[in-house]
Amino acid sequence: MQSIADVLYANPVLLNPIKNWSTLDPFKDLIDLIHVNHIPSQGTNYLYAIGTPSSPMKFFSYSEEFKKLISDADGNLKLHLHDGFINEEYARRLYQDILFKCYGIEKITQNSFQTLLRLTDDSEGYKRYYHFITNNQFVDINYSGALPELNNEWVEYAKGNISSINEVKRQIPLDRFGLEGFILFTVKDETINEALNELRENVATMYTLSRKDAYLRIKNNTLSLLQKKSIEVGFLPLIDIN
Repeated sequence: MQSIADVLYANPVLLNPIKNWSTLDPFKDLIDLIHVNHIPSQGTNYLYAIGTPSSPMKFFSYSEEFKKLISDADGNLKLHLHDGFINEEYARRLYQDILFKCYGIEKITQNSFQTLLRLTDDSEGYKRYYHFITNNQFVDINYSGALPELNNEWVEYAKGNISSINEVKRQIPLDRFGLEGFILFTVKDETINEALNELRENVATMYTLSRKDAYLRIKNNTLSLLQKKSIEVGFLPLIDIN
């Protein structure tokens, strides 16, 4: 079987930045080869995509199930990433990849291949949660000039020991790094597990909130758990006397 690398090197057009996806039209067999070799089977619920490593991400190959997940019947994006992921998790992932690929620091990448995305489906009105499992082996990172001296804060942030990029005093100059290649995505629905976890947490801490805020949080958790918008939720305390 012809390897992916052989196909890439035999077609120089694939080694340069691609701005028009129609360039990939003659290479359907190559994309199928990538699917077979690098995207694990998920049974009937086959959620996968191939996309760009830059932000905003663009997907140029995906399953019908993935398309239905992220877009409505008219092709418009219906799931929206929460700002916390866009600003924080994307930056942390970049730090992990840069430290691994440019500085050879491997230990921080062990748990970096699964990212829990919190997305809101506006058509239904409740949250859904997905693990996006990414494979970055086809992404190259380059830097113009000599690499900056390694800063231990970068490693701590990449590990998650520093919660926000704003707490890193001397940040990696991300604008000097370039990302080339593509990322493989496989998706696992974690809505029920995460809704249950949030429901437990909100019930345990409801005494710290106003009655209205506590009700709204528990209601939204319940709607996510049931995955129904048309249900009206009410709560009744069970009184335990003596």
